[in-house]
Amino acid sequence: SYGSISITPKQVAPKEPVTVTVQVTNSGDVSGKLDLQVLLNDALYQVTPVRLPGKVTVPVKVTIAQEQPGTYKITIGGVSDTFTVAKPLAKAVLGVTKLDVRPAEVKPGDRVTIVAAVANTGDLQGTFDVLLLINGKQEAKETVTLDGKATSLAIFDVTKSEPGTYTVQVETLKGSFNVLRVPTAVFTLSDLEVSPKTVQAGEPVTITVKIFNKGDAGGSKTVTLKVNGAIESTEDVTV
Repeated sequence: SYGSISITPKQVAPKEPVTVTVQVTNSGDVSGKLDLQVLLNDALYQVTPVRLPGKVTVPVKVTIAQEQPGTYKITIGGVSDTFTVAKPLAKAVLGVTKLDVRPAEVKPGDRVTIVAAVANTGDLQGTFDVLLLINGKQEAKETVTLDGKATSLAIFDVTKSEPGTYTVQVETLKGSFNVLRVPTAVFTLSDLEVSPKTVQAGEPVTITVKIFNKGDAGGSKTVTLKVNGAIESTEDVTV
């Protein structure tokens, strides 16, 4: 007669064996031979000959392996148990799925935040180096480790002082930001005139100079007058 049945482990990878253990009892007085019929999903899988002494109950072990993922039922002597062959785990596949650059315009020296969304579409854990390129050159790198089917963010803070448009690239995704040119005042002095050219001691002399602001913002400049290398006077001019 047959007693309990057990299968270990209950879940395996393809082609990984399980051990089926069934308790078999010989209630007679003499030893005998038994053809142990093992059914897999109700179909005959194998026949295992077993010889038992009289008046004993012994565990009989059978090893079974299957390749295709799924749940399998093992039946021996009308007693059943199941095991599962799991789908093979896919290796880690990591990549950048989205790129965000904010703000799109900044003043020189202001911070730009670049966020790259990273996803692992595989089943196993993996590590990925997220490389940030600015104008085609590596600006920064962040190493991201993700479990299977997980996502994360790689965040970079960038500052640039030169005005212009900067191209951002992470993997195949691209974006950009602009560093604005700050309006400034740029002064030039010209046409210095001294009148009259000759005077008597103590007589006044008038000195004039033209000041031109060629910048794109108003501003102030301190104009310094030197006579024989020594500071004679200063004047603040706003243009």
